[in-house]
Amino acid sequence: MLKIILTLLLATNLLLASDISVLNQNNLLFIGAFFMMIVYNFIYYFINKSNTYFEYFMYHLIVLFLVLTHFGYLWENSFTFSLNGVPISFFFMALLTLVSFTRSYLDLKSLEPRFDDYFFKTQYITMFFFASSLFEIENIYLKSFGATYVVLLSLFIGLSTFYLGFVKKHLYAKFYFIGFVGVFFSVVYSLLNYFNFLDISSSLTYVFEFSILFEASVFSYALTYKHKEVAIKLKQNELLFKELSHRVKNNLQAIISILTLQKLRAKGDEQKSYVDSTIKRIRSISLIHEQLQDTKEVGQVNIYEYLYSLSKEYEKFMENLEIDVECNKDIHIDIESVTSIGLIINELLSNSIKHAFKEVDKPKIKLKFTKDKKYSFTYEDNGSGFSDTKENLGSLLIKTLGEAQLKADINIDTKQRYFFSMSFKV
Repeated sequence: MLKIILTLLLATNLLLASDISVLNQNNLLFIGAFFMMIVYNFIYYFINKSNTYFEYFMYHLIVLFLVLTHFGYLWENSFTFSLNGVPISFFFMALLTLVSFTRSYLDLKSLEPRFDDYFFKTQYITMFFFASSLFEIENIYLKSFGATYVVLLSLFIGLSTFYLGFVKKHLYAKFYFIGFVGVFFSVVYSLLNYFNFLDISSSLTYVFEFSILFEASVFSYALTYKHKEVAIKLKQNELLFKELSHRVKNNLQAIISILTLQKLRAKGDEQKSYVDSTIKRIRSISLIHEQLQDTKEVGQVNIYEYLYSLSKEYEKFMENLEIDVECNKDIHIDIESVTSIGLIINELLSNSIKHAFKEVDKPKIKLKFTKDKKYSFTYEDNGSGFSDTKENLGSLLIKTLGEAQLKADINIDTKQRYFFSMSFKV
């Protein structure tokens, strides 16, 4: 708020200035204040990594070059295709970044796809005029047509945002129109003077400076407001997501309880084994949703914490079983991929517990998960290995989830141990 007040005081001083030395001094004050706002927006871009802020920063940077040229600090009288000494290419560059910023800031693709399409097409036309303005062209018609286009596009942006803000009642469009209306007026007025339709006022430069500073102040607030609103919505979505994961986990626990009762009523060992395998598979998925309630990355599971929890569950099923987990504690993977990984590990652990350790005094399993250019997972037990290549439900599930779902490269070695490895991209 203090920045806005100081900016408005400076801009008012620009409008009221009369002495020429005071005017020159105030021009430097304007450039200094405007430059500080550009630095502010650039720093804020690095904080939130928003493309909208980057486009806004680029727009202001181009306008700064435009103003410096107008004051005679840069490239004075060195361009043929110019307006009052200012290269008209700067106007086109400013419009390019402004249109891109407008589409991004107002999210026109979602808000009004038809308008977004119009704005997108104007970018191509603006690029044509920008490319033409880079050459020393004496054609008065091309110059006039380019200047006319700047006026028409400025009016189009102004009228479009007025419609979206005050007819469609879109809050950010209101911010946009209020912030830029003075800039649009100054640009249109200047270019009408180019055609000798109006006599430019000696104070118009300071009206433009006031408009620029006013716009920068309004948008410094508007963009910050939008960023905070997005942060609040993300927090709400995070809470909703965690609540949903909590409910899913509870529902899966209820299913596990029902299947446990069903297991007790099963008559044969084979039926009990099938039910038990199903319970373990559901439990591996339930653990994912349990991890999601505490994760800092929405929709992402910390793979170390998941592997550790899963290993502790399986250590209960066999006396003296030791499961060693080797994994970086900062690796996070999306839910869908972790579900496939969890089901694969569940099958591997179940098979080892059932078949691998019949003649082993100190059963041990090692799980290793690494991330480089690809994710890599290895599983190894110290069992006796096997030579039976018959494909059962577990091995079929591992193959389907690994190759079809994760698109992984799988390697299996069963000589005097069981070794499984897979590498994949997510």
